[in-house]
Amino acid sequence: GPGYSVANSATYSTDFNAEYFEVFSDKISTLYSEVHWRMHSDIPLPENIVERFSDKGSVMAILGYEVDQIEEGTGKQVPITWAYNHHYQCWLLNSK
Repeated sequence: GPGYSVANSATYSTDFNAEYFEVFSDKISTLYSEVHWRMHSDIPLPENIVERFSDKGSVMAILGYEVDQIEEGTGKQVPITWAYNHHYQCWLLNSK
């Protein structure tokens, strides 16, 4: 996948040896000084992940969780400082 780096260090290693998957929320659009404060609708997990862990008793260990902002249309990452993110919560309940 694409390289991942830490903005304030040229020497800090971000190499990791784990699998990952991505999900995307609905579009969020705000203007300067506006606040986005609402619950999102359910965001489905990738089908291959749901299938892989669908057996009763299957357990998924989540080692990390990251949030990224991307520019609509280009998919380019934008600095997280472009939006004020004072409160953030996420729930991962099940495949539903």
